[in-house]
Amino acid sequence: MKILVIDDEIELREHMSAQLAKKGHDVVEAGSGDEALKILGNTIVDAIITDILMPGLSGIELIKDILNRLKIDVPILVITGYYSNEMADDLINLGVMAVISKPYNMDDILKRISEIGSGEIKPSKKIIYKIEDSSFLKINLEEFTSNPISAYDVYIKFSDAKYLKILNAGEELSSERINKFREKNVDYLYVKEQDHREYVQNSSALLKPELFKSGDNQKTLAERSRQIKRLDELIMEEIYSDNFDQQVFNSSVEVCKKNTELLLANDSMLELMKQIESFSDEMYRHNVGVSVLATMLARKSGWESAITLLKVNIVGLYHDVGKKWINKKILSKRIIDFTDQEHEEFESHCQHSCSILSEIPAISENILVPILQHHEYYDGTGYPSALKFQDIHPIARLITVVNDYSNLTLKNSNYELTDHEKAMEFLNKRKEKYDPRMLKNFCELFR
Repeated sequence: MKILVIDDEIELREHMSAQLAKKGHDVVEAGSGDEALKILGNTIVDAIITDILMPGLSGIELIKDILNRLKIDVPILVITGYYSNEMADDLINLGVMAVISKPYNMDDILKRISEIGSGEIKPSKKIIYKIEDSSFLKINLEEFTSNPISAYDVYIKFSDAKYLKILNAGEELSSERINKFREKNVDYLYVKEQDHREYVQNSSALLKPELFKSGDNQKTLAERSRQIKRLDELIMEEIYSDNFDQQVFNSSVEVCKKNTELLLANDSMLELMKQIESFSDEMYRHNVGVSVLATMLARKSGWESAITLLKVNIVGLYHDVGKKWINKKILSKRIIDFTDQEHEEFESHCQHSCSILSEIPAISENILVPILQHHEYYDGTGYPSALKFQDIHPIARLITVVNDYSNLTLKNSNYELTDHEKAMEFLNKRKEKYDPRMLKNFCELFR
């Protein structure tokens, strides 16, 4: 028999093809639905085995094309890691022969192929799991990069009324699984409505408790109040713009102010903020600007949880703290005039920032990583590691856009000051350097 095997996971596809070939079958492979349609345009097959969740044309869309548009009468087996009774019912009604869950038993597949060969074709489904009807709310997939261990059950959505649990409360969503979802163009995962309310409100459960320890002497309290007042003044004097979506700006400022109060309750974070201010008022203003704009962009990008927004604020406020280890002569010079040696020293501020913050027990690795990567560009031309695409932490991809904009629109000795329109033109001319979604969302922040 000639069998077409369709799966975007190459290892699974090759393993299944090898097992079928051992039984004497002629196997043709496709890594996507679109590739499968091209094959079916000039190849007659006796059976099709396909995955459901694939980049581009999904398995369900492919099946509809094969059976309804192309009118190809061929037995189809579906292999999926996201099984539910409702989905299986829909597939069987569509004309699929059988639905088998991953991880699969190869004997089940060989048995079905044998039935096809002998003419004993009986539509069937394997019942695995059925969830109760409930209300679900979405969480941006990128939030799980910063918060991989979920306090709640997590689901994936198949249609308006169909959700499948993929993660139990307390389990970790690995980076490998997150990347698989990205490749399959999955932007959101879901939690039940009652869990979502708690998720959005939870500010501290996933941060180290040391972050919220503080001193209460009069001098510390006075300095904390001064910093918070200055932050408020800076936002209105230098960061506020008529170009902003005012509702997003005002709500983001409130988030920033609350988070800054929370951060500066920690003596180490307060001391570090004082050091930034005393070293360079310019750097202090820049960091505050990045923190506010990053919060606006995070919310525009669908990052809703308080814990994620707090991390964004920390990265924004402290991403450049390592510049206090850089020669001040370099920091007062235009970047275009740097020597090679000066470039090398300037670029080391990312590692310095990471090193300084790593000395504070309250700061966890998922804050240090985006601080280290905040100059990595999407096309691989950034530093310190020339990372590309999804290898860059989501918060770093967000900060990169905001940081470049702020370098141009807030006073900065390393760059020529320009206005909003010219800064946006600069970003869009270099659009290959930024995460496309982040750049698009940033542009939409402005009227």
